[in-house]
Amino acid sequence: MVRAMNRGLIIDFGGVLTNPFDESMRAFCLTEGIEPNALRTALTAHAALVADLERGKATQAEFAATIGLALRIFPDDLVQRITAGLELQQDVMAAVARVRQRGVQVAVLSNSLGSEPYNLFDRFRLKVDVIVASDQVRMRKPDPEIYRLTADRLGIPPAECVYVDDSAKFLDPAAAFGMTTVLATSPAVTIKALEDLFG
Repeated sequence: MVRAMNRGLIIDFGGVLTNPFDESMRAFCLTEGIEPNALRTALTAHAALVADLERGKATQAEFAATIGLALRIFPDDLVQRITAGLELQQDVMAAVARVRQRGVQVAVLSNSLGSEPYNLFDRFRLKVDVIVASDQVRMRKPDPEIYRLTADRLGIPPAECVYVDDSAKFLDPAAAFGMTTVLATSPAVTIKALEDLFG
């Protein structure tokens, strides 16, 4: 039985429903024959560009051209190549499915790397009620309004939602809206939290 105050689940994608993004980045570097932390270094150096990509203000082509040049690699299909190592955490997905079967509305909220021409979510047929990709709504975490928007799209007051993310810095804005927050440090922690919070 769903607990009365927890009618919605809002959950991060990369690193919560999937393996850590760092794993995919390191696999990409290995495939490209570059230093294992080279991509992370490049993304940090171009943090403003990444933020613009996540907010839909920069295109994947602009991102690929800049990061490709920084890494001295071909920019073709760069977002697809960077995210190729992401795979769903099947045990977490099963736990989310059990929550949804109990009548809980589920949304995925993600800071995305753009949607055109490559939409990562097309690769994964996520069985959820709502997907909020940052580039499509022109906001990114931790912009407070993206949390309110996601709850609105679920049709559930924020105070009746649980928010799960593997980045602590993204939890505070959700908590400010009254959401119960969970820091997803591992699949086991996520699954246990879902079991505890949804009965």
